[in-house]
Amino acid sequence: MLLVSCCNKDGGIFAVDESTLSVTRLLREETRGIDVRGDLVYSAGRSSIRIHELVATNLGPGLREVERRISENDGRHGVRVYDKRVYIADAIGDAIEVVNDEDLEYRDSISIREDDRPGRCHTNDLFFEPDGSFVFTSFSDKPSVGYHDGNGCVKRYSNGGTIEVLKSNYLRPHSPVFKDGVLYFCDSGNERVVCGDYWQVKLPAAGFIRGLLITDKWIYVGMSKNRSIENSATCGVFRVDRNIHSSLIPSVFIPLPADEVYGIAECEEPVR
Repeated sequence: MLLVSCCNKDGGIFAVDESTLSVTRLLREETRGIDVRGDLVYSAGRSSIRIHELVATNLGPGLREVERRISENDGRHGVRVYDKRVYIADAIGDAIEVVNDEDLEYRDSISIREDDRPGRCHTNDLFFEPDGSFVFTSFSDKPSVGYHDGNGCVKRYSNGGTIEVLKSNYLRPHSPVFKDGVLYFCDSGNERVVCGDYWQVKLPAAGFIRGLLITDKWIYVGMSKNRSIENSATCGVFRVDRNIHSSLIPSVFIPLPADEVYGIAECEEPVR
């Protein structure tokens, strides 16, 4: 089962059955980052960080709220859980907020700014590697004032605080994921998924791609309505065969009753 988080208008969390591709709304609340550990769902929006438990109901899967921390932060974006901590990308502060995975108590803030000039890089998402280092995506390599849009990049933050550039010269990148040693991410402004060094998936839709899940067989990519295009693409999720290395026409499109996808996670469907 997939869990898809949607932000801004008509936002929330949706469950998608991977067999039937049926969609169920589980939460009606603006949601950006999402991650899953067992039967617990961690998510964040502008006004709060939340933990929900996945439960089975007579009508299908549902969410039961376990914990919530009320905290206004318009910069709060991607979410990852690692080693009993929840890490949240802060696009305004260019930092990673760290909280406990049980009570959501604040623990730390990891600055990933390398330059003291005014402005910001719009750091929006992250993904952990097995050794505890993480990769993150930013709209700009150096802080900028205004639209914060420049040399979009993917960087790695190592445990010792070292930051290295892995990929550069992209337009508003999001959603970094490692799978089988290959780095995938959304080159959102160019409507494509970059897959390692050797191929990419170009999506045939005038929208904004964000949200990425890689399984052994499939690439799931979120498609949002583009705020700057009047007749933008429908919001939903594309499913692409991961094992055909070419520029692919997506095999399936799953529409969602929202405007913007932010994240995609996979979980086991709860059983009564």
